[in-house]
Amino acid sequence: MKSLFKKKSLLFFMALVTPIVILAQIPNADPSNLVGATTSDFNSLFGSQYDISKINSFGSVTNVENLKYGDMQTKGEKFLFEDWDNNAMLFVGEKVYRLSNINYDIKVGHFITQMENDSLFIFNKYSVDSISVNNKMFKKFYDPASKDKIVFAEVIYDANGVRILKNHYIKEVEGSPNPMINRPTNQIKKRSKYYTAIDDTLEPFNLNKRNVLKQIEDPSLTEQAVMFAKENRLSFSSEEDVEQILISIYN
Repeated sequence: MKSLFKKKSLLFFMALVTPIVILAQIPNADPSNLVGATTSDFNSLFGSQYDISKINSFGSVTNVENLKYGDMQTKGEKFLFEDWDNNAMLFVGEKVYRLSNINYDIKVGHFITQMENDSLFIFNKYSVDSISVNNKMFKKFYDPASKDKIVFAEVIYDANGVRILKNHYIKEVEGSPNPMINRPTNQIKKRSKYYTAIDDTLEPFNLNKRNVLKQIEDPSLTEQAVMFAKENRLSFSSEEDVEQILISIYN
């Protein structure tokens, strides 16, 4: 399999020039939240400090300053998980680090951790290979349709030649003071799309019976999948059901 990084040498260069936060320069910073990491490891895993202005801009759960209409409430959440109390494992080469304070900012496409002094720091996506959060695996892929190109996609199933992935995004709907529009607040709506992947490049994928069965190369296993789904009243358009079907035929 051709490596993502060999294919994207330009992104390699960008990774090298990405600013790294030096632990000694962070007041009250405590790397003990990242179990198994040395200070050197800790430094290399983080990118820049999270820009607080991004949190307070449209796309957050806080009130925002709308230059045209004044203050306008924003409803919705741009973080994937409801809170920050999440158990995670970071996979970097052959090393694994454990973390208990992490979330995923869907809007900026980065995993973020809270420091002891409530500062937020972004994980350097070029340093981390994959992240498991609460037993959900997120792997790094190249997405030609994405602004940042490098994204973390949630793995629904990735084994035995079958790859079904999910990428999260948000839809922002701007509010209006016009009572005829009936949209008094800005709104953030979480959305997701399914993908498969060729090498490390994401390809759009509609989750349905035809596409799932197409990825199963063995005709006998295809028949087993159909029978198992029928007998257990499972749907090929449900990611939970599809995962159960695939596990059943490959075990």
